[in-house]
Amino acid sequence: MAVNNKIAKILLLASLASSLCLAESNESKESEDAEYDITIHALPHTHLDAGWIHTIDYYFENHVLDIFSTVIPELEQNPSYRFNWAEVGFLKIWWDRMDSENDPYELKERFRKLVYNG
Repeated sequence: MAVNNKIAKILLLASLASSLCLAESNESKESEDAEYDITIHALPHTHLDAGWIHTIDYYFENHVLDIFSTVIPELEQNPSYRFNWAEVGFLKIWWDRMDSENDPYELKERFRKLVYNG
């Protein structure tokens, strides 16, 4: 599980870094010919095919929990970052399982605040 968490952090940080680099380079350079200016937005997101290779429970236990425990603190530390969660079914499972016993870091409430604050 620790390896998955490290991989998730590396992938998240790489995605966020590439997003920032693209945004900064676009802001700092002005083209001589405005018709060729391009703005690229890179948005980190999830893509877990529920039940494709593994069971839903396997994906949840081995990927979803790591993603939320990595992304939520990163978004809190960097308010300009954005993240797109694609699999609503996994979000519902996570939301329903998060209670005081299963959520010692209060991720559910922190998630709620992130959504509320945009």
